[in-house]
Amino acid sequence: MASQYRFDEPWNGPHNRELISQCPKVFQSPHWETLPGKTNVYGLVSRRTAWPAYHSVSLNRALDGAYNTMHTVEGPPSVDWSEPRELGVREWTELLRSRDQGAFAGFMDGKVRFLSKNIDQTVLASIMTPRYGQLMYSGPDWPDELIETSTLGAETKVKQIADLLRTGLRASSFEPFDHDRNQIWCATTQMAWDQLKLKTGGDVRADSNPPIVQQLNAHSFPSQALDARTYLVAV
Repeated sequence: MASQYRFDEPWNGPHNRELISQCPKVFQSPHWETLPGKTNVYGLVSRRTAWPAYHSVSLNRALDGAYNTMHTVEGPPSVDWSEPRELGVREWTELLRSRDQGAFAGFMDGKVRFLSKNIDQTVLASIMTPRYGQLMYSGPDWPDELIETSTLGAETKVKQIADLLRTGLRASSFEPFDHDRNQIWCATTQMAWDQLKLKTGGDVRADSNPPIVQQLNAHSFPSQALDARTYLVAV
């Protein structure tokens, strides 16, 4: 099919129009009505999703994790399979909520997962975005035809755990805890430090060699103790 497609003419040009009837089955979902030449698979388009306008983001930009980021969604067979027409967030959310049960979505890790029509809106907004709700597209030339369907609603607010009232974040389980305060130890800090030690070939040095550096160098956290799908560690 790719060898027959002519990139020097529009998708509905004289030659390419003849290919519309040859829609690959991979673009037609068995969970929706199908029509000849029509697709049920769309990119989820927004300034904050994995499809900002007409180009998808790369895996290394999905800081929430590829397994946590929606990439493609199912929809009605209303578009020719080769037409560059995707679905906006608001448009697809309304489709999902209108279904008897829910719909399937493709994620950036290559897996297809079922989403209930009753999925919490905050959770849905979270998995729609590859970087905790941040803008993936900030250029001035956003396509006019995508403006009405590109919003995720209220912008996701990112708050540091250490800024919460009376809550302290500890990088090491051996770091002294303060009395009369909520304290949280995040194992992924130690896991990231362990990866840094591997890259540097030994203990990591700091100019002043503070106690926290000594603690992180002296200990490690077994990565197999946590499900790999539940965290992101990068150095």
